[in-house]
Amino acid sequence: MGKIEALYGVLTKLNQTDKGWQITFLLDGPPSQEILEGKLRERFALAVVREKPSDDKRDAAWAVAEAGRLCRVAGFQEYLLGSSVFRSVSSDTEAEMLAANALRDRLHITSRKQIGTHLGAQRDFREILSHYEANFVTELFGDDL
Repeated sequence: MGKIEALYGVLTKLNQTDKGWQITFLLDGPPSQEILEGKLRERFALAVVREKPSDDKRDAAWAVAEAGRLCRVAGFQEYLLGSSVFRSVSSDTEAEMLAANALRDRLHITSRKQIGTHLGAQRDFREILSHYEANFVTELFGDDL
């Protein structure tokens, strides 16, 4: 199998035909390169997870908390900083601080709390999270999943 990538979106259509189910999703962002390079009627393996119902205020608060939590996770720190920088860090506190700085730089904000009020930062954080999750799954299962 090919590369694993996390995509987020909204289910917009279900249609049962004599050949199976036709399911349509409206994606939050651009489709993966894997899909763009695919051909119509080409087979894809899908895994679907239903997210909890959305509440904009709760989603914003979750994003702020998740950004803080992830900046304390070694795997996320290494993902944001790169292996060579991550390995040169002397303490957990320094790694968290460097990861928080890197995340703020990527989101063009001065505080992780701004993720809660800045829609562009929320969107970009979701994209970073999506790539991190896809990278994590690939590391766990390899490229041949």
